[in-house]
Amino acid sequence: MGFLKKCFFCVSVGIYDILSSRKKLNECIINSEIPNLDIVTANENLLGVEIELSSDEDRAVKLRESLNNTFSDQKDYDFILLDCPPALNIITLNALAASDGAIVPLQAEFYALEGLSQLLKTIDSISSTINEKLKTEPTRIINLLTHREGKSSVSFAPKNPPIIEKKTI
Repeated sequence: MGFLKKCFFCVSVGIYDILSSRKKLNECIINSEIPNLDIVTANENLLGVEIELSSDEDRAVKLRESLNNTFSDQKDYDFILLDCPPALNIITLNALAASDGAIVPLQAEFYALEGLSQLLKTIDSISSTINEKLKTEPTRIINLLTHREGKSSVSFAPKNPPIIEKKTI
């Protein structure tokens, strides 16, 4: 989204301003030209949010509080998608604290599966402490297997799947 902001939008506010309490969420929403699609961007300032929030007691729930304050009386959106970096940092923690499910794009590789295991442990921890709505049941977490590598031993789909014929006896 940082790249998207630089290319298409001339705005200087975004998710950093929300997490650092400089702006309210409704001040950062950009209405796109696509019907029913609004965007809150990120920029290079987001890199420093980890340090800025390190001493803040409610650092893990900043985004959830902002969403609740903005949309408390009305339901403006059917879905809110929070795109996070592939790291378990304060940004991801805020997204998980504000969510009721997760979509996890995942390469079919050993280290990616190890990372998924760690992410699931983190989600369990968050759901038992910060956010009871966040569940790890399969209907709530969608693991998207992307970029299948034919040589990988953890690829789930065969390169040339066998043809199964239906026979009547």
